[in-house]
Parts: sequence; structure tokens; C-alpha cells
Amino acid sequence: MMNGMIAGTVAKVVLLPMDLVKKRLQVQGFESVRIGQHTSYSGFMDCIAKVLQEEGVFAFFQRRGTICG
Repeated sequence: MMNGMIAGTVAKVVLLPMDLVKKRLQVQGFESVRIGQHTSYSGFMDCIAKVLQEEGVFAFFQRRGTICG
């Protein structure tokens, strides 16, 4: 039981930030059309750096819409 809890926690800590970056890279062209904002990312590491700088580390772990403010 303890192993399952540890595995689940590690999976969330690793996968949630990667999923956020993947989604932001996928929707970056549609963001300006939908909500009038546009943040351009040049790649995976650039997206991570901008999210950290503009929103902080906790932005990676929030379960909200990727393009909703």
C-alpha cells in the first residue's frame, strides 16, 4: 500500500508539470484568438522558464484550465 502511494505521488510530481508545458505549447497559436492573450514559447525549456518567472512554481501543480486566467 505504501509503495502505491509513493508511486502515485512521484507520478503526479513528474507528470503534472510536463502535461502543463505540453498543453501550453499545443495551444499557443489559438490562445490569442480565444482570449486575447498571447505568450510565445520557443520550446520546452523556454516554456518552463516563462511559467516559473511569471507564475511561480505552484502554477505547475494547479489543476485548472491551461489557457484560462
